Amino acid sequence: MKTFDCKVRLSGSLYNEVPKFDVTAPEIYILRVMHGDDAVVEVVETGKNKVSQSEERERLMDIYGGGLVANQKGKTPGEALSAVFGIAGRLPDEIPGATKKAKTADKPKEEPVEEDPPGDDDPEE
Repeated sequence: MKTFDCKVRLSGSLYNEVPKFDVTAPEIYILRVMHGDDAVVEVVETGKNKVSQSEERERLMDIYGGGLVANQKGKTPGEALSAVFGIAGRLPDEIPGATKKAKTADKPKEEPVEEDPPGDDDPEE
């Protein structure tokens, strides 16, 4: 499953941005449900993790189940999660519009700078 870095604007507020690191695509979808479609910004793909679909569903329900229930009154955490992704649907692995993290270019090695040793041409002697 791909991972991303992003910023979450709590309830869409520009004054309450929280950076999130190594979040999954399904987690970004949930954050958008909870905080608004435009609340998750600066989404950058950072890598992959080895988590199964069922493990990720369980992790998301543990973390966000209560928040999803608050948004969808009268549902259990499992029902609220299923309302976002479908009861047996695959979790998304892509985020449209996400950029890929730029690979850092190898910096050229800096040559050590040799200082002139004090010698006969030193004016203070």
